[in-house]
This record gives sequence, structure tokens and C-alpha cells, in this order.
Amino acid sequence: MEMATRHNEGKLKWSLVSFEALEPMVKGLEFGAKKYGIDNWKKGLPTTEVCESMLRHIFAYLGGEDIDPESGLPHIAHIQDNAMFLGYMDLKMPQFDDRPTKQDWVINPVTLEEFLQELQAKDADETNITQMGGEYNPPKDKRPFAPLFDKSK
Repeated sequence: MEMATRHNEGKLKWSLVSFEALEPMVKGLEFGAKKYGIDNWKKGLPTTEVCESMLRHIFAYLGGEDIDPESGLPHIAHIQDNAMFLGYMDLKMPQFDDRPTKQDWVINPVTLEEFLQELQAKDADETNITQMGGEYNPPKDKRPFAPLFDKSK
């Protein structure tokens, strides 16, 4: 029996997506629907707020916290949700793009000597710099972000 002809060149290949890996995202959307209303995020969200939320969940995850205390869901669920929200805002609602202009992000160049003087003015112990010549001793902890989230301090 002859197989039917299909012209799928240039079309999205959805078989590359792991839908099982997206299940946490759906659970996060269900949590959000109960908290804010179904599709509330489609009304528009400032992109910097979406990024800030995503970063909070990323940093909590990098700090070793798997589950978000508020929702009881994996931080990965909220990371996925925020990534989708950001993509949606970029695609459908560019008026919510509130990033600073590129000019606002231009950093005034400094010489290495000026940088080292500024660094020396700060507490060298806090910066993990052992020699002002720039030698760096990375933390021994295999999870370098963990100290940032030590709740005992």
C-alpha cells in the first residue's frame, strides 16, 4: 500500500517537545488560575516583573530549594510559566515591554586599575578575592548559590 504525500518541510516539529516535562507548567497555570483567575496573565504583564518573578524562582532553585513554599509546586513550574508569559508578551503584547533602553544599560568603561581600586575599597573577604591582582578562589560548596539563600542569617 502506498503512503499518502505530505508537505511538512518548514513546519514546526512538535514531536521534539517533551509534553511530560511541561506538566509542572500546567500545574503552575492551574494554581495561577485559582489565585488570579483563568488567563489573567493574558491581560498583560510588564516584562520586567515577569523576569523578576522568574529570577526569584531560578535563584531559589539554584539555592537548593525545589518546592515553592507558597504554591507547594516545584520552582520549575513557575520558571516555565514565567518563560511562557515572557514569550507571549513579546509575541502578542509588545506594549508591556518595559525594559530599560539599551542606552540605560551602557556601563562607563573603567581601567583595570580603577576597578581594582574600587574593589580594594570594599571588604576583600566578602568578594572572595585573595589578592588584589585578581586571583579568585571559588567557593568549595558544589552549589555556589546556596550561601545566598541561607535562611539562618
